[in-house]
Amino acid sequence: MEATAEFIKAIEANETTIVEQLISSQPELASAKLSSGLSTLLLASYYRHRELIDILLRNRNQIDLHEASALGQTALVDELLYSEPFSVNSFSVDGFTPLGYACYFGHYDTAKLLIYCGASVNLPSNNEFKVSPIHSAVANQSESITQLLIDHKANVNATQVRGITALHTAAHNGNKRLIELLLNAGANKNAKMEDGRTPWEMAEKNHEELVELLC
Repeated sequence: MEATAEFIKAIEANETTIVEQLISSQPELASAKLSSGLSTLLLASYYRHRELIDILLRNRNQIDLHEASALGQTALVDELLYSEPFSVNSFSVDGFTPLGYACYFGHYDTAKLLIYCGASVNLPSNNEFKVSPIHSAVANQSESITQLLIDHKANVNATQVRGITALHTAAHNGNKRLIELLLNAGANKNAKMEDGRTPWEMAEKNHEELVELLC
């Protein structure tokens, strides 16, 4: 347990040397999981620690569908879905679908394949965040994936936790192109979060040049 805790701490701190040393002495650590069940590979992905991801991949015998989707390993995703097609809309231990991961980490080809294989573009995460794929794509500021989801009938007015829509997020980030994409697809510029804020109010604070577009 102590070695696992040290390993997880090293991943969070992006300590590549320590991670390599620990794996060298205990190879099984490459497949270690947090107490929640989340793999250290996904943990490194959330932290965007690319070098650590590569180290873990070199020392893992296999990765699952959610990990492959998060990493954009499209060919492997295809292979895994061929073996288990009904897993396309499965949830990870932290509540996200393969498509949710592909959208959040910006992997267009993987997202496209998942949709082709039956991934629901409107299935939200089954955790407290209730994040739909379009929320993940907009959070990643990926215009191409957002357009892909729109083309496949994603609900642009879906709400996540606190009533946040994709348009709220695009406005908060000041991404004009995403705002235009969402508005053209029918996004409600008057949508209110639980605290009453609209997209234009999100833009007003840091991106005044976008307020007119949202009024």
